[in-house]
Amino acid sequence: MGAFRWTSNRWLFCTWLAVASVAGLGSGVEAQAPYPAKPITLLVPFGAGGTTDLAARALAQVIPQYVGQPIVVVNKPGSSGAVAWQVMIESPTDGYTLMMAAIGTHGTLPAVNPNLPFKHNQFTTLGRTQVNPTVLVVRPDSPWKSLKDLLEAARKGPIKASVPGLGTMPHLALEILVKTTGLPKGSLTMIPYKSDAETVTALMGGHVDVNYNNLISAISQIRAGQVRALAAVSPVPGKRLSDLPDVPTFTELGIPQMNVVGWRGVLAPPGVPAAVVEKWEAAVRKMTEDRGWRETIQKLGDEPAFLGARAFGEFVEGEYQRYRAVAT
Repeated sequence: MGAFRWTSNRWLFCTWLAVASVAGLGSGVEAQAPYPAKPITLLVPFGAGGTTDLAARALAQVIPQYVGQPIVVVNKPGSSGAVAWQVMIESPTDGYTLMMAAIGTHGTLPAVNPNLPFKHNQFTTLGRTQVNPTVLVVRPDSPWKSLKDLLEAARKGPIKASVPGLGTMPHLALEILVKTTGLPKGSLTMIPYKSDAETVTALMGGHVDVNYNNLISAISQIRAGQVRALAAVSPVPGKRLSDLPDVPTFTELGIPQMNVVGWRGVLAPPGVPAAVVEKWEAAVRKMTEDRGWRETIQKLGDEPAFLGARAFGEFVEGEYQRYRAVAT
């Protein structure tokens, strides 16, 4: 009888131990569930309604089918993107807080602001999504019929150029034009405005002589004959913009250094797991091949331009170095 009681107790103990082990195993599996296991926050460094915000929301509509979880867009404007960047850096490195980056936040911002509270490369690149072409325009009654005409005039006296703020991509691009063509310092007087739209309006109103801008900000006025394009930058090397087939590219005109385009992509905090990088790199690639997404961002004036995580990182570093050289 005693032996039977001992055997029964041992059986009960072993059964309890097995159940506890299975329960513990299940808990461990749940804790290590494949990424992502919940919605992902995508920080936008600018306010709602801007082009970067619209690009982020276009991504959030399509990429969940490739990532496997919803994307929650959260606007964190301030300090030209530094506020959102800081929030991302301070977030856990679990891949659930990411950032929609742009040339203004991770190209020009650190280049002209070396005293930011973080390093210029303090992030993990996941993938570039798109680029947006740029264009140099004058008024239709301008005496300059070509870029050569404009440069010759600039050598004789200062020309006023409208830019959407000092230190922005259009401003630094024009500084690159001055430097690479050997124009005298100060030959282009930069007049800052609050937005891309205001810079075009200033040109049409005769307040400035020339404007360098994202194509989307000037294409309607070009088509309406309110401004005239002298040169453009195409995201496809050796090919003119489909919207402006009669306008030469800067490369055609012998100034490849002016191949300056806006761009956007997805970043994560430094130190995120490799699985997060791999998941997002694959998802971004698939999204950029998605017909619906491509049509949406082309309406925003952008062109699909995928770069994988490593290539995107090298690209962003090159952009920083390019604009840092101009800013110093």
